[in-house]
Parts: sequence; C-alpha cells; structure tokens
Amino acid sequence: PASRQCNGNLIVNGTVALNAANQPLTVVGNCNITATTGTLSLGTSNQPVQVNGNVNLDGTLTLSTTSGGDIKLGGNWNFTVGGTLNGNGRAVFFNGSAVQTITRSAAGALNFDYILNQNTSGGIKQASGTNININGATNGLQLQGTGTGASWDLNGNTMTIATNTNIALTGSQAFASSNGSATLAISGGTSNVNSGTGLSFGSNVTVALNGGFNFGSSLSTFNSGSVMQINAGGFVNTNAPIYASGS
Repeated sequence: PASRQCNGNLIVNGTVALNAANQPLTVVGNCNITATTGTLSLGTSNQPVQVNGNVNLDGTLTLSTTSGGDIKLGGNWNFTVGGTLNGNGRAVFFNGSAVQTITRSAAGALNFDYILNQNTSGGIKQASGTNININGATNGLQLQGTGTGASWDLNGNTMTIATNTNIALTGSQAFASSNGSATLAISGGTSNVNSGTGLSFGSNVTVALNGGFNFGSSLSTFNSGSVMQINAGGFVNTNAPIYASGS
C-alpha cells in the first residue's frame, strides 16, 4: 500500500484515528501524545506506524485491532503515569541504531502484549524504577537484535513473562544488568526459549521460575554471577540451561 509521512514531530492533543486506507505511516521526529486530551488510535489498520524518534506517551495510545497494526520506534519509549497503552494484541518494535530506553515517570510496571527487539547497536535498557510485564500469548518477547543491539539491559529492574509466554530468539541474545541485581520472572505454565543460537544471562541477573520453563536444547547459558531461582511451583521443563563457572 501507499505510505504516508510526517516530516516533523507528530503532536496529538486531541482525538486522532489513523483508520483509513490501511497505509503505513512514518513519523520522522517524535510522537507526542499529550496528557488528558491526547488520544491516538490505529483503529483497524493492518499497517504499522514507524516513529523514527521517541514515543512520549502522556495520553492514550490504542494499537490496531487488526494484525499488522503495530507501532515501531527508533528512539525511546517515555511513559508518563496517567497515560494508557491499549495493546490489543499488537507489538511494539524497537528498531533503533543506538541504546533505546524504556522509562516510566514514577517507579512501577509497564504492560506490553508483545515486544520485538530489532535494535542494531546498543540494545534496550529499562530505566531505573521501570519494570516490564510481557503479556502476549506464545512468543510475547522476541529478541532479534543484531551486534551490540542483541542485549537487553534490565538495569536493576524486573521483567515478568506471563504464563505460557515464550522468548523467541534470532541469533545470539543476552540479558544483562548494568546496575545492581535484576530479575527475569517466569510466571507459570510451560514457557520456553526457542529458535536462535543462544541466550545468555549475565552477572546480577536472576531467573526466577514460578512455573515450568524449557531453556531449549543447549540454547541458554548462565554466565558467572547469574542465578537460577526456583520458587514454589517452578521447575525446569525438558531442557536445562548450561551453567558456566561461577553461576
């Protein structure tokens, strides 16, 4: 389909519906959805919105109810408490070429249905006090970053993977924590790591199992300083990880 382009910042301070023609939209600058009055809806569009800058979410962002109506960003995800993301089972893609930060204005958790890391240099970093919940079915977290972009920095925070939600890989990927102890929490059910060539857990990262988790056949490695914590109801399902010296 034909595409549309906003050559500056997209500032939403009223109600905006991008629902017609199923055309992809590229925002060259930032997407600013203002508090109280700002509402941006992708309606039933089957095409994504690509924001080359930051997404600054103070108001309400509603992703499409149709497959393909996702949002992609090359900058940071800045959420202000009081804002709302209605995911509708759609994905947030991080496809920048420098470190991309996910920030909540006050300590707490942000909810995403699906996140795809397609960063090529620097990876994704959770800002201090920003926890993340991944709630989508099947492969809710898809780590596809390349180069130094293949790293997810928990930065002393928690990421919680919902019941029966999987982590899908492309190539080799890594969880790290650059600032203190961090937790990757597996909620329950029978989740797994799949595809790709490897997933490593770095120093200060604890993987907390609250249900079954399949680490994949020779796919996951606990490096020195990382910890696997098995809580009530938690167990390793089928394939255990590789334990490096010091893990």
